[in-house]
Amino acid sequence: MDLTLDDANMTIGDLRAKVSTLLTLPITRAAGTGAMGRITIRALCGDTFWYELTGHPAVAKTYEGYAAAAALREDQTWDRFQFAGVT
Repeated sequence: MDLTLDDANMTIGDLRAKVSTLLTLPITRAAGTGAMGRITIRALCGDTFWYELTGHPAVAKTYEGYAAAAALREDQTWDRFQFAGVT
């Protein structure tokens, strides 16, 4: 799945829309009616994707001023991160 994380100009809305279009909507549609709100989507990813996502300017900007911003500055090896309905 290509989220074009190499595009530093992508907004948080653009990124959220991509995750929704490529991942969350297809999964919830496949699960059928009534599954919305009862599905938890967990994604496993490699190091490169992880650091590109958590280090993307749009994601970092979203967390500025929030307590969770401290988590983005820490070593995140073997950690989890919630974004756009995906853990």
